[in-house]
Amino acid sequence: MEKLYHPVYINFSLWASDPDNEGQLQVFHCVCSVINPSIGLICDAFGYEGYLHIVASLVLFFADLFDEDRDEALDLIRIFPLLHDAGAAAITPVNSSSEQFLECLYEVNNFREITEEFVANCFPQNP
Repeated sequence: MEKLYHPVYINFSLWASDPDNEGQLQVFHCVCSVINPSIGLICDAFGYEGYLHIVASLVLFFADLFDEDRDEALDLIRIFPLLHDAGAAAITPVNSSSEQFLECLYEVNNFREITEEFVANCFPQNP
């Protein structure tokens, strides 16, 4: 029997209730608050591969912002599509963070330009 290398489903409630995932959960919610209202536009403009690339950049940005472990951030990137419900995301109301991020995305022709640094420039921090 072949070993299963990629899980096909993760129970979000169980994952979120694990105290070891507290930092990842905070990052997850921040990424969702930015990406959810614009998921349709992102997928239309950049496709699923672009969506995954943008998620990865957002995860790395927020993980760094909250001083989360980079390995845990990489783990969250790996499982994000299994945790994220695109159907629910599509009905999330637009917020100022997602509007700000969308304005930055309108300047991009190739999703590979969207890096952790690009995301940081979309959300300048006040001194």
